Amino acid sequence: MALTPDKTHPQLGPFSGAALIFNSVLGAGILVLPGLAAAKIGAQSFWSWLIAAFTVIPFLIVFSILAIRYSSAGGIIYFAQRAFGPIGKNLTLALMLGATILGLPSIALTGGYYLQGAFFLPAWIGACLILITTTIANLFSVKGAARIGTYSSISVMTFLLLLVLSGGWTLYHMSSVTALPPPTFSALSPFSLIFFAFTGWEFAPGMADNFKNPAQNFPLAMALSWLLAFFFYGLCAFIIMKGGPSYWNEHPFLEVMNHILGDRALAQKVVALGACLLIWANLFTLIWSLSRIVSQMIPFRPLVIERNGIPFIAVTITGGTMTTIVLLTTLFAIPLSTLLSSAGMNVLLIYGITALILERTSENMVQRLTASFAILLAVILALQEPSHLVYPVIITAATIIVSFLNQKRTQDKQ
Repeated sequence: MALTPDKTHPQLGPFSGAALIFNSVLGAGILVLPGLAAAKIGAQSFWSWLIAAFTVIPFLIVFSILAIRYSSAGGIIYFAQRAFGPIGKNLTLALMLGATILGLPSIALTGGYYLQGAFFLPAWIGACLILITTTIANLFSVKGAARIGTYSSISVMTFLLLLVLSGGWTLYHMSSVTALPPPTFSALSPFSLIFFAFTGWEFAPGMADNFKNPAQNFPLAMALSWLLAFFFYGLCAFIIMKGGPSYWNEHPFLEVMNHILGDRALAQKVVALGACLLIWANLFTLIWSLSRIVSQMIPFRPLVIERNGIPFIAVTITGGTMTTIVLLTTLFAIPLSTLLSSAGMNVLLIYGITALILERTSENMVQRLTASFAILLAVILALQEPSHLVYPVIITAATIIVSFLNQKRTQDKQ
């Protein structure tokens, strides 16, 4: 099935677009990863966050160039088809679906575990409620969904500002804090762990058609979303680093809120509600983006049916599939870490494929050098975690075999 850019209903400006993209990047990991990274290498972890933040920039430049050149709700998958034909489309689609099939339910379950710890609600019920409500919110009109995305992003940023202000107040009243050391090579140690906090931008190119004046507003929205992520990640990492060993664990902001409120049970509830707000906003945007990719890239006619500019069948199937996987994951007791690691490696390979697309279609030397640098980064990061390559390798091999058989069957019919 030949795919062409779809006709959407442009509603997003640079700020509303940045809010949606920021929602797709920022998740509850901001409440966990600074403490985990600090537990691994101590105060050097702050430099790790800075390195990861600047490392992701070449990929964002690649996404912006391609989104403007080949604007389509199909996003990266459409770009792959333009550059590499059906095999490129099929492979990128398989990797993205492989990542989201594991990743989105994992994000929802993370919220479920927060609710379970604070309110004793079974994790799978909390996860299903988050997915169901984000799916329903995506069934509003394009303009209405954009407003929901903007309001949820404002709520997220308000919570995070309160969180970092609380952390700063706590540090101010500490008798001693950890000094920031000069950077060393040990800062690279937790790099792959931290880098995956900077994923989510791979869905952004699929939003380009929803921007008014995308050539100007889309790159600006990408830049603003990066600045927001850099600001909040950097502040949180700095606060946890300065707080010292008592904050260097998997729940550092629980310690911050406990110090302020003086009631650990109440602090746990506050952090849990904040985490669920982050996760809800994150999943709202991811379902928005994924449903549009599904509607454009999977050759099943009902998926493209729209109501008020919303591909409502694609949205419903996307949310329903994610909810079903949450139930299956709970039924078979699959570890959350296994799901996240496998999904994360798929995302990294998608970043690499996107850079390959730009390298193949580059129009000048600057674009070619940017693409080559991004490809090198993707290879280095992938080789750091070779055990997590098994899942995407299986997906790649299966996709190539199926594509070859389909091509052979088509030739035989001719």
